[in-house]
Amino acid sequence: MEQIRYVKFSNERADAFNIRTEIVKQNDTKLVRKIPSTKAGTVHVANIMQINQSLEKRYENSPFRPAKCVMEGSVACLEYVEGESLQKTLDKDLLYDDIQGWNAKVAAFMAALKEVYDSEPFQSSHGFEFVFGKVDLPVDTVASRDINIDLVFENIIIKERKWAVIDYEWTFDFLIPLHFLFYRILHACFLVTPYKDKLDINEIMESFGISEQERIEYEKMDTHFQTTFIKQDYVPSHEMREKIGKDVVSLDMLLAVHNHVHNCFVQEDAAVDSNARSFLGMMVRRLKMRIKNIN
Repeated sequence: MEQIRYVKFSNERADAFNIRTEIVKQNDTKLVRKIPSTKAGTVHVANIMQINQSLEKRYENSPFRPAKCVMEGSVACLEYVEGESLQKTLDKDLLYDDIQGWNAKVAAFMAALKEVYDSEPFQSSHGFEFVFGKVDLPVDTVASRDINIDLVFENIIIKERKWAVIDYEWTFDFLIPLHFLFYRILHACFLVTPYKDKLDINEIMESFGISEQERIEYEKMDTHFQTTFIKQDYVPSHEMREKIGKDVVSLDMLLAVHNHVHNCFVQEDAAVDSNARSFLGMMVRRLKMRIKNIN
């Protein structure tokens, strides 16, 4: 018998990336399913299997391994990896003021990434600019391919002396700066840890060679990815007010329109009806002007 234990709707995205993630239990086995919520999303989900195969080769003879994946029709089924995330392990170090242990674990993780990703000079491409926008990076910026930009500590499960990668949906085959990956890893760690006061994020970034200029560009890249690329023309409900603007029709104004229209139907006075038409015409013109300003 199958039991659904968890469901997450990634629906604040463009149709092409709109998916549902489920954790289900079948008998004594758990698995993770990535299910397209739209017909357009089937390509994105099918690509997860291709990414898995690429990462299997990339991570060979390294401490990393991607969670296993098989396709069942249009659904990507991934293994559910039991264990503690690297983020939780690092947070324990901070809890007990083991800053040296925290630094050692992060340094080992970054060193392993450098071994996995063979570097070459960064060159922008059409694919890169479509996903991340245009950037102004130092000429000596190094990059690599098959980079999973969600390789953050929360998505790493420590399992049998390996780092199991449980989410690799956003992996790209064009050149991406290695420091952008480092930036995202460190930035995400700082955002989620409850022990921010024990970390100096600027100092940590600098210790991994990420300059202030790079950070500015990487923040732009991340913003472009999160908004322009993933959402495209889609506007989430919580962003609609900002998109539309702060100018709203007050409740009093709506009630005035309602009462005026009501009086028109109750009374048969032609003059009142004429006044109502004039009033409603003015309201329509004002609303049209607001819609024009929005567009």
